Amino acid sequence: MPIAQSDIKFFKSAATDSDGGAISATEITDNTLNNLFDDVSGDEAQAGDVEYRKIFIKNNHGSLTWIAVKAWIESLTSSTDDEIAISLSTNLTGSNATGDGQSYVAPTAKTHGDVLVVGNLTAGGYKDIWIRRTVSAGAAAFTNDTAVLKAEGETAA
Repeated sequence: MPIAQSDIKFFKSAATDSDGGAISATEITDNTLNNLFDDVSGDEAQAGDVEYRKIFIKNNHGSLTWIAVKAWIESLTSSTDDEIAISLSTNLTGSNATGDGQSYVAPTAKTHGDVLVVGNLTAGGYKDIWIRRTVSAGAAAFTNDTAVLKAEGETAA
């Protein structure tokens, strides 16, 4: 049986906030408020704010390799006062605790030249991805800001 969308999972980092860290057992689920980033405080909105989160994309299939995986931002943030960008981890040891200094991009389709090329993920394999949220100084209040990440690949079966 080929790899199904239900075999592809996103997990949080074991570390809190922007500390990087190893993969955790906590799956990131859709449509959950503050699932990855916290609310932006009034002070953060006034001054502007940049935060980082490390997540993991995992091939949860029992035996098949997920081939030529690519990741992108399917839906940019719904607020016009902030944006997200993504980066493949360039430091697998975890010593880059904040995600700062990575090369971030905001591809909105798998055909964009700056799409993240994750590569192959063996059964049970995973890869870390950093997400950067930038809130503009003077940002207006906004309820339920959302963004959607997407990943696709091939399967041999």
